[in-house]
Amino acid sequence: MRPVPTWIRLLGLGVWTAALVVAMLRPSAWPEHIEESTVDSEVFLDPFSASAQAVSSVHERNQRAVCVLRAGVWESARPDAARFAASLRGSLAPDGGQWLDIRAWDLLAEPLTDRLALCATKGFDGVLLVDLDGWAQPTGFPLSRADQLRFNTALVEAARGDGLRVTVRPTPQTPLPPNLG
Repeated sequence: MRPVPTWIRLLGLGVWTAALVVAMLRPSAWPEHIEESTVDSEVFLDPFSASAQAVSSVHERNQRAVCVLRAGVWESARPDAARFAASLRGSLAPDGGQWLDIRAWDLLAEPLTDRLALCATKGFDGVLLVDLDGWAQPTGFPLSRADQLRFNTALVEAARGDGLRVTVRPTPQTPLPPNLG
């Protein structure tokens, strides 16, 4: 596993501290900022707002904790939003944010792999990758299916490199990497 950047450690510590304070004030409920939905034995959480303590609580209930990453979309409210150059942001995506120019893996790799490292550091079992069909959307970039497949494959390999189980929320337009199975 790669070393975790200092900003991720600090973010995790801050979120963990805030969650601990909330938990002390409301011990019988999940912190309000954690959106939780359970499907079978998996709990899907936002990797930025969920604390390591929240992930541990999921494990204590014998469930898997899965972080959800909108990998193909830039979102202004994310703490690492400034790490994505304006030139990489295209048209508006559904549910907010802007599509990313996935052809520029060399510029996207570091912030995206740091997000995966954040998930691994907090103890998530896996990652659900979404918004991996930009090539078939009006992104503002001339993306091809081959571009999308290269991006999706690199992302899956990076997630597995951090020890995360990978799930992709497919659409009919999502090219699935051969290494996903």
